[in-house]
Amino acid sequence: MGWSIIEIEIGGKNKASPSVSVGYGRMCFNISACKLLGQYEQYNYVQLLADKERSSEIAVRFFEEAEEKSIPIKRKKSGGKFVGGLEISSTVYMEKIFGITGTQKKTTTYPVKKESKDILVVMIK
Repeated sequence: MGWSIIEIEIGGKNKASPSVSVGYGRMCFNISACKLLGQYEQYNYVQLLADKERSSEIAVRFFEEAEEKSIPIKRKKSGGKFVGGLEISSTVYMEKIFGITGTQKKTTTYPVKKESKDILVVMIK
């Protein structure tokens, strides 16, 4: 008996949807969410934004340089190149936005959509 490759159909369900995982005091955007920004490697900081009229959403604005009340982005590197998605670590912000979900020792995944060139929106409800 020998090993053989398990094959799956490649379709809409098997492609990673743009999403963010929240927990452990951080937000981790998957690579599909990052690609919504185009050249996402250029960004180093974010601001987290709220809108009273859109209480079920949180916007994340990306910047190349530090701005007022911005948070640095963390990324994984391998062989000098960025790999995977990106991470925003701030227990204080995560607790304020997501409550206990933002700091608990497990993650909750939320869908992400593109609002503009440098803004992604997290659908929290």
